[in-house]
Amino acid sequence: MVQCWQADEQLSPQQAEALSQLIEAEDLVFISEDITGLLADSQEGLDRLKDIVQNLRRFAHSQDTDWEDVDVTDGLESTLKILNSQLKNTVTLEKHFAELPMVPGKANELNQTFLNIIVNACHAMKDTERPLLRIETRKEEDEVLVQITDNGCGMDEAVLKSLFDPFFTTKPVGEGTGMGMSITYSIIKNHQGRLKVASKPGVGSRFSIYLPLKRSESANKDTLSDPQDLTEEPV
Repeated sequence: MVQCWQADEQLSPQQAEALSQLIEAEDLVFISEDITGLLADSQEGLDRLKDIVQNLRRFAHSQDTDWEDVDVTDGLESTLKILNSQLKNTVTLEKHFAELPMVPGKANELNQTFLNIIVNACHAMKDTERPLLRIETRKEEDEVLVQITDNGCGMDEAVLKSLFDPFFTTKPVGEGTGMGMSITYSIIKNHQGRLKVASKPGVGSRFSIYLPLKRSESANKDTLSDPQDLTEEPV
């Protein structure tokens, strides 16, 4: 197209010279050669942005106080898409999702628990040579189980003991508020669920979230941290 403009006999010598200078100044020859690729890249970026926005909306699905039927698999997928840039090309992700019934809950709160645990797992694997994140789901009697396992640095008994305490963090000063796991604990407890942790230094950690299929009218169950030896179930 640029060459056609230059070859147009309708241009005066002054116009042709001015056009040549403009083409050179704006590098229009390079742009015309790469315009197809540039447009394709722009479209890909816009599609990715659209996907991120849609998943952000799904991630914060409901901001009201009403309980609803929650699709746990959909929540996990949305959370993973939100974290795609953090996981992509750095962490090997294994998903073993079973077909699950809906659970009563608040989608945005459950998504927050998945986010907190996965982000912590990524932090724990930052020095792991081949970081692996495995997420499994299945139905167990009257509960849905979500297990998130990493092969990161693991935690000793002292850390496990304080893991759900408000403001407790193993991150350097300024890098963590220490509220993520405390909030996670409270959300699962509010859902009348159970949260168990298995970890071993140098091996990794496994978080097991149990969510009931029906809410009880009685008081919430207590949510316990139950340290176990991960060597019984290798990461």
